Amino acid sequence: MKLSGLLFLFLSFTIHVNAQMLDGIAAIVGEDIILYSDLEYQHQYMLSNGQTDDGTLRCEILENLLISKLLLNKARQDSIEVSDDQVDSELNRRLGQMEAQMGKGELEKIYGKSMLEIRQELRIEVKDQLLIEQQRQKIMNGIKVTPKEVKDFFKEIPSDSLPFLPAEVELFQIVIKSPFSASSIEKTKSQLETIREEILSGKDFTTFAAMFSMDPGSAKSGGSLGEFSRGVMVPEFEAKVFTMKEGDISEPFMSPFGMHIIKLHRRIGDKVTASHILIVPEKTKDDEALALRKLETIRNAILKDSITFQAAAVLYTMDASAKSCGGCVQNPQTGETRIPLDYLDPELYLTVDALKVNEISKPTKYLDPEAMDEYFRIVMLKTKIPPHVANLSQDYAKLLTATTQTKQASELEKWFLQARKNIHVEVRDKNCQSALKHWNDEVR
Repeated sequence: MKLSGLLFLFLSFTIHVNAQMLDGIAAIVGEDIILYSDLEYQHQYMLSNGQTDDGTLRCEILENLLISKLLLNKARQDSIEVSDDQVDSELNRRLGQMEAQMGKGELEKIYGKSMLEIRQELRIEVKDQLLIEQQRQKIMNGIKVTPKEVKDFFKEIPSDSLPFLPAEVELFQIVIKSPFSASSIEKTKSQLETIREEILSGKDFTTFAAMFSMDPGSAKSGGSLGEFSRGVMVPEFEAKVFTMKEGDISEPFMSPFGMHIIKLHRRIGDKVTASHILIVPEKTKDDEALALRKLETIRNAILKDSITFQAAAVLYTMDASAKSCGGCVQNPQTGETRIPLDYLDPELYLTVDALKVNEISKPTKYLDPEAMDEYFRIVMLKTKIPPHVANLSQDYAKLLTATTQTKQASELEKWFLQARKNIHVEVRDKNCQSALKHWNDEVR
């Protein structure tokens, strides 16, 4: 069985193809079916994202759908459960991402359904995906790799097949945002109070949200945030919205994103449906200067050995995901702290290229492309590894990962062979019956 990079391909959300597409059954796995329309959608999705097809792609996709369905059926057999809160939290997260990218109105247009209908339809898919992931984790949890296995794995690689690795660096950074000045906060508060008064007098909240809100995701849909549970929004937002009554319009309040007013539409237990208007106070040159001075003070304290860089990062960095590792910068693709130089964005590359090992950069301003906001940072170059042929001493972490993945693939192969003995599998797609003949019950 081919365990490719598509092993657990299961699209975040299946946007159903039009009704003209065949609804025939491509395969059956236990209690579930795989439709030709599911196969065709994923095939078109991958082609549109640059995947090439040498004639085997459709069957590879079908095999990975078979794997997903097999994991799902085994999860049911093993009585694995996911709670309603887990499903709702993941559904809210994913819908929130989609709404931020397209807007609620565009999402409803694509589906041809209301948000409520979309939620009901996608909730089942999200629950299935969580069950698949839990079953996968159950298989993986017991797989451990020893240092001897890593060494043996490395020895089995022919010397002429060892990869040549590019220059890599290990970085730490402290990131802050400039604070809003009292005058800009007061000006924004006054603007939102005026808007709130207009709404309370009978004007339409959605109109004002579309006109004034600086939240690009929700402004297009009149400020709507849909339904969400606790733990989804930032603490300041949740502290306000979960104390409101249905129909209330909140007073202006601050969060890390700026200043908001909220309209609470509905609350059922720990779930609310709300809309908001966000206005970000203006930043001034004085605000920027204050941030730069703060970073310069932190930098000087580190240089004088009053505090370590990592300890300062824990105290001051606004990158919450990096606090636990003292401000480490991680490779977004692998999660490792060693990052190829050419993976760095141009601004960070220029900063790092001018540093010596253990040197700390001067404070600089940069734009975070994901948050679409300006930040300030200082960077320390911890390690610089020149280009080299992979070896055990320098690249143990990479070899550990490769060894673990190889062992996982082997264990998964064994698991699939065993699981398929107890779950009916039938491949009906004639174009893939030969390539996937090892899946059919009668040949096992």
